[in-house]
Amino acid sequence: MSALTPAGAGAEGFLPPGLAAVVFSAVDIEASTAFVSAGGKLSLPMGEGWRAFALAAGGLSLGDMRRARDGKIGLFDIAADFRMFAGAEKSFGAVFASLGAGPSVAQIVGRRGFGVVRGGLAVHADIWFRPTDTLYGAWTTIADSAQKSLWTRLRLGWRPPGMPFFIGPEASANRGETSRKWRAGLHLSEWKIGPLTLSVSGGWQRERRRNAPYGTVTTYVTF
Repeated sequence: MSALTPAGAGAEGFLPPGLAAVVFSAVDIEASTAFVSAGGKLSLPMGEGWRAFALAAGGLSLGDMRRARDGKIGLFDIAADFRMFAGAEKSFGAVFASLGAGPSVAQIVGRRGFGVVRGGLAVHADIWFRPTDTLYGAWTTIADSAQKSLWTRLRLGWRPPGMPFFIGPEASANRGETSRKWRAGLHLSEWKIGPLTLSVSGGWQRERRRNAPYGTVTTYVTF
């Protein structure tokens, strides 16, 4: 599952009027592997505050790439995914909501231990709540029938006085065909460094009765 949650385009959520574009990338690091993702989003106004958007994103496992290079697995055993979404988004005062759906393709290791390629449908939902300029809450869910997965994350952010970023707790859960993951940690998000907006997070993950640290880094540029 990709580490990206790009439909909200960051904690601002509230895109500028007119045509807007976002380019994003991310890396999700676990104890034994790292998953890299990248993509782009284009949105345009439809009237009465609504915006339409199109989004494409994909990623692959660097750990599997290394094992394939060493001859331990085949190229078709590398975990990878690609999704396309079309949807609508709107700001309702302090709340920003986004919902999109589209085709997905995933290359995963199935229950028999062999790589399989499957197509399906993915749905992406985002809700951001910003009661003040220094507080936000964000809930994101991605369901993907190609991966037979459901991923959801909740973040709460607070911007300390005079600081250019938000900090706060996060929790997520991911249920896939062959795995169950639970995460809890802290994030530092929406840190603007020149044209880039940076978010990092880290904490503890539990999967199949095993505990391990995790970390994520996400960057995006809005045009």
